Amino acid sequence: MEDKITIAGQGDIPEILDLQHRAFKVLADRWNRYDIEPLRETSDNIERELAEGVILKYVFRGRIAGSVRGRITGDGHCYIGKLSVDPEVQNKGIGRKLMLAIESNFPDCTVFELFTSATTPNSRHLYESLGYRPVEKENDDPFVVFYEKSNKPK
Repeated sequence: MEDKITIAGQGDIPEILDLQHRAFKVLADRWNRYDIEPLRETSDNIERELAEGVILKYVFRGRIAGSVRGRITGDGHCYIGKLSVDPEVQNKGIGRKLMLAIESNFPDCTVFELFTSATTPNSRHLYESLGYRPVEKENDDPFVVFYEKSNKPK
């Protein structure tokens, strides 16, 4: 069975939510903090995001092993969120492939934006290797780092 990235649909929501919970539980365990938003998210939230933007899924060996979301904001920027990769297959290039795929879904945006935890060096390395740069933004959480990447619309 071939691995592939496709646009997620309504029927994928339960599997994406389960994947997200497993992926972010690793961080919650590390921080001993289980109130983080990705663990509290419900299928209703994902359904709204699906209606407002694009959710991509990475199918690996017949199951969803990764997902990422993107949507255009009011200023024409593309917000990328909740990159999730199954802990069993992390560090195999799935996150990179998903990031490149979500960017290609928004060729006309001028800037890609995202945020991640300051305490996740693998995530930060991934984003920086893809051309994202940390930016200063007003922020109450010292554990959050914002990133941006310029995009030249085609």
